Amino acid sequence: MQNENKGSYHLYQTLAPHGAGVRALATRGPWLITGSMDKQVKIYKKENSKYELKNEVTIFEDFIYACHVREDLEGFVVGCKNNMIYFLDTEGNPTAELEGHSGAVNSLSERNGKLISGSWDGTAIVWDIKE
Repeated sequence: MQNENKGSYHLYQTLAPHGAGVRALATRGPWLITGSMDKQVKIYKKENSKYELKNEVTIFEDFIYACHVREDLEGFVVGCKNNMIYFLDTEGNPTAELEGHSGAVNSLSERNGKLISGSWDGTAIVWDIKE
């Protein structure tokens, strides 16, 4: 593929495949997280200029529609079709859950100790997640 201003693009890396469509991904710092309709999250960490698969998390009951790498790089947030939000540590272990939407959680953003979640229920919720 040719970019008129920057030269050529090329494939850099292909990541471990999911068993169904990837619906969400996020990256920050050395971390990359992907979420899929296979009800899995895959956690990668960049090492030696390539992303290495660190864990496959299979605890979820439904499709993954949103992923977020925490601002402090100490974990991840996952939004699911079952209306739930899950917090994971960097190893993929669950650390907390948030319940409040009545539809699938399909977007997540974090800023200054607040998590904002968007849902198919038509709402956005601002959560105070300061410890």
